[in-house]
Amino acid sequence: MKILAIDPSLNSTGICYAPDAACSVEPPKGVLGVHRLIWLREYTLGLLSSLKPAMVALEGYSYGSKAHSAISLGEWGGMLRVLLHEQGIPVALVPPKSLKQWLAGTGNASKTVMVCQAAKRSGLD
Repeated sequence: MKILAIDPSLNSTGICYAPDAACSVEPPKGVLGVHRLIWLREYTLGLLSSLKPAMVALEGYSYGSKAHSAISLGEWGGMLRVLLHEQGIPVALVPPKSLKQWLAGTGNASKTVMVCQAAKRSGLD
């Protein structure tokens, strides 16, 4: 079963589709607000269309985020959940600290560390 893992972020969304790829996706500079959400949605739709995952492991919300960041990230997280539902793809929500602890050995690992650890575990490094 192919599982796509997504760590949603407005600035650098982490993607892992082991054993094929692990990366961080960044919207183009200057793409902000609703245009950034549209860009992220379209990118994700293209990814889902080409990879055809059986399931998505989605990192849950970080409740320790700053208020403004949490609201914006909530918009992307909600839109992502609706998109996955509309595509008929089952979702497993994973609490952020649990995922980071399991993969990197610490609950506050950066995206760079997470991508490196995912690549190592999948044999891509």
